[in-house]
Amino acid sequence: MIRSLVRGILFASLAAGLAGCAGTDTASFAGPVTAETEAEIIERVTGTAPRTDAALLVFYRPMEVWTGDNDYSVWIGERRIGVLPTGTSLAHVAEPGPLSIRLKTVPNLLNLGLGLLVMRAGPVDVMAEAGNTLYFEVAAGMMMGEPTIRRVDARQALPQLSQTRLAGLTPDGSAAPRREPGIVVVLVPPQGTLPRRAEPGRLVIPEAVDARDDTGRIGERFAAFGVSMGNVYADRSVAGFVRDAIEARLAGAGFELAEGTPGRVLGITLERFWFDTDTTPLYWDVNGEIAVRLELGGGGPSAGFTCRATERAYLAPDAALFGRVVQACMAALLGDVAGWDALGAIGEG
Repeated sequence: MIRSLVRGILFASLAAGLAGCAGTDTASFAGPVTAETEAEIIERVTGTAPRTDAALLVFYRPMEVWTGDNDYSVWIGERRIGVLPTGTSLAHVAEPGPLSIRLKTVPNLLNLGLGLLVMRAGPVDVMAEAGNTLYFEVAAGMMMGEPTIRRVDARQALPQLSQTRLAGLTPDGSAAPRREPGIVVVLVPPQGTLPRRAEPGRLVIPEAVDARDDTGRIGERFAAFGVSMGNVYADRSVAGFVRDAIEARLAGAGFELAEGTPGRVLGITLERFWFDTDTTPLYWDVNGEIAVRLELGGGGPSAGFTCRATERAYLAPDAALFGRVVQACMAALLGDVAGWDALGAIGEG
């Protein structure tokens, strides 16, 4: 309460001193914002370009002086898509349809009780349409630093968006991989063999496409009451790991892997690779989910495959435990992939 009162007094004093000096950041955008200019700004700041087949949600948080010590997590439905410290932005590609957006204050030592109880915002319900870009301004409330969110148009958003940096980048705009505390999981493909095919099919497997929204990490650990224990990272390219594991399992099942020679192309798209914890005061459940889509070229079929795995621990889960859950999930996924009927129909040549 004292902290909030001090904030209010300081803000009021600053506002009075600057009342006659209020400028506008929108002067350089006085003219109409063209689609090309808008797209360029979004891609430059967030690293994500608008798409014609999906909606793009852009969240930005202008730099705040007195209320910038709280970070806010952004949720769409039950999925957290990122965290916004002050002065940052992020973009999220969404399938067309209704979306429900919420904000939560990330708990820390100063706001723990409030952060878990009342420092939230939303839901904001919107209809996402293919080819549309939706802008949301996130800010801190003046009473307790609680999150606020409002939808704005491009003319309001772009001047302030252009002054932010991508969440996960350093202030100078350089990449900051593994910037936040976390553990690094060594990705090891599961062991095991499958019955060999009587007639090997010939496959060409190009590099996998990584279609995940968050390609910088593979999960997050939480303590009780939702307090973050840091991110979970992989020691190598996740899409490369999945592609290599699928290739090795199919080779073990008798498929001939062709390089530079004729063969059916098997395309791999990685849609999800996420591992986190459900935590109680007594134990941690480490949960993992991997989702891929395979497509056979030449007019062939496509199919999605998803695996899930869980392991319980009574001590804080470490990188080795996350690695075991990755292996268990991948083993189930690879078994399903090798049993795909479309692959079974491929003969030599």
